[in-house]
Amino acid sequence: MPSTTNTYDAVIVNGDTGNLYSVYNALTYLGFNVKISRDADEILSCKRVVMPGVGAFAGFMHGLEQANLLDVVQQRISKQYPMLGICVGMQVLFEVSEENGIHPGLSTIKGAVKRFPENGNLTIPQTGWNTLQIEEENDILFRGLPQESYVYFNHAYYCAPDQTRDTISSTAYGIRYASAVRKGNIAGVQFHPEKSHKVGLKLLSNFMTL
Repeated sequence: MPSTTNTYDAVIVNGDTGNLYSVYNALTYLGFNVKISRDADEILSCKRVVMPGVGAFAGFMHGLEQANLLDVVQQRISKQYPMLGICVGMQVLFEVSEENGIHPGLSTIKGAVKRFPENGNLTIPQTGWNTLQIEEENDILFRGLPQESYVYFNHAYYCAPDQTRDTISSTAYGIRYASAVRKGNIAGVQFHPEKSHKVGLKLLSNFMTL
C-alpha cells in the first residue's frame, strides 16, 4: 500500500453513489484541501477518506464495484487510516442489509441494517431533524458538541451493531438505534453532517483532526 503522502487533507470516494459535492463544499468551506476521486492511489495514500452515500444499500455497493473501488475501500479499511462513512456510507460498514433482500456489506462492524418497524405515529423514512444521545462523550467526533444536538436525517433503514461498544451515539425514532459508530479509526454517521449546519460542520472539522 502507498504511504500516506497525499497532499490533500481528505479524499471523497467517488462511486457515483452519494452527495459528493455537498460534502466537498462543506469541507472546503471549513478551509480544507479536498478532492473527489475514484483513483485507487489517491484513496489509498490520503490520510483521511470520506465515503458519502445515498439511495439503496445494494446500489451503493454495486456502484463501488462498478467503479473498481470495492477492493480499494476494503484495503483502506484494513489499514485503519481515518475514514468517515456518511448515511449509506455508514450502513455498508456492516455485515449485511435487509433492504430489498439480503445484501452483504463490508463487514467492518458486526451487525445488520434493518428497516424501521411500522409505527402509525411515525413516517418512514425518517426525514428531518432529530437529536443525538452521545454515548461516548470522549469520542473526537463529538468534541465540543452538547448532548441532544440536532442533526439532519433521511433514511428508512437503521444500523444495529451486535456490540454496544461500537455505538458512539444513538437516536430515538420509534426505537433507539445507532446514529454513529466507530471501529478504531473507521467511523460512520447515519445523519448528514453536510446538511446539519453548525453541528455538522463541527463534526466534520473534528474528523479532520484525526
